[in-house]
Amino acid sequence: MKLNSRIQRLQNAQTTIITYAVEVLPSEINLQTQNAIINYFGARGCQGWWKQATLGFEVGGVVSSQCVSNKDSNLPNSIQATADEVPPKPTQCDDGQTDFKVYSKGFKYGEIKDATTAELKYLLTRVGPVSGQIEYYRDTERITYERGIFIGWEGNEWIIAKQYIDQSGTYHVTSYSEQRIPIVHPEGGTSSKTTGSVFYYDCRNPAADTPSIVCPCPTDLYSLAADPRIGTICQADCSKKQIDTPEDICPCPDKKDKVAWGADPRTADKTGICSAEPIRVVLSVVAAVLAIPFLVILF
Repeated sequence: MKLNSRIQRLQNAQTTIITYAVEVLPSEINLQTQNAIINYFGARGCQGWWKQATLGFEVGGVVSSQCVSNKDSNLPNSIQATADEVPPKPTQCDDGQTDFKVYSKGFKYGEIKDATTAELKYLLTRVGPVSGQIEYYRDTERITYERGIFIGWEGNEWIIAKQYIDQSGTYHVTSYSEQRIPIVHPEGGTSSKTTGSVFYYDCRNPAADTPSIVCPCPTDLYSLAADPRIGTICQADCSKKQIDTPEDICPCPDKKDKVAWGADPRTADKTGICSAEPIRVVLSVVAAVLAIPFLVILF
């Protein structure tokens, strides 16, 4: 029951992707090919390419359906559309007063094809839920298939969220329920392949506000120096500094503090980062190099 209620809440938030995601995109997106520049989206709105939603999700994140509603959408080709152009990006909720909160900003959209059982398990543990279709095989013969959102596994079964659509009303209502399906088909199955899509954080390039619970802070101080979250979400642990730890990450100790000076590996010899002598040498070399062009001009 907990899974079902959580998935229903996620679905409520997801419905806003279509409206908000399209509105948050730049007014013009061009694709540079070898021979020409073409319009990436030939049409916008309800009859546009579905990748409007995925790209808009990457650019702008998700806004709650309690803030921005699809039912009042004015996207081109919607039921209540009054214009052929996409409305401007909203800055407030539909009530015109409440500032909205953006969720899941920084996620990327990716696709997988013909993933094996081992590869799908790897993706689930490293990336997160995968929405897609699993095809069961008996050697090279395709037996059958199942669709759903793969969220984990237990024993010899995948745990999936199965989609159901109620089309009885004016608007289709989508809901999900937990199901278990076999990893290998019980009727002589030998293998399976899964094709689908996934939303994920690219932790190779975190944003300044990417939570550490999503992308852990680097433990290596050099990697931390390049992380935009340093000093805010990610703090340097200078008790683990090495001989090459930059001074702008972990300041050098005061020479008067003999205990701290002796404990810092960067003070071990005169060529260390915390030694004042190399700085003078480097500056003199730079000064000499800079002086050469002026000497050439003058003489």
